[in-house]
Amino acid sequence: MIGTQRILYGKNLAKELFELVEKLVIYEPRIFIIELLCVLSRKTANFKSIISKIEDKVNVVDEKELFETARQLAPLVHGRAVDLYF
Repeated sequence: MIGTQRILYGKNLAKELFELVEKLVIYEPRIFIIELLCVLSRKTANFKSIISKIEDKVNVVDEKELFETARQLAPLVHGRAVDLYF
């Protein structure tokens, strides 16, 4: 693929991905919103409306709950702490 075809293909893939994601229940730690703000604010002036739409779709999980779950799983998983936490 070249030029315009490649861009259109990429946009169609992105649209399909978002349509699939909208059907899912998504849980993220609060830091996810901060990460998105940092990245999107560098890429687009429209970042606030994008974040608002994402926040409407994502269930933000409190760190206390994440910590307790990670604490229970750590001896079983043997992974890196940060990977287990997030």
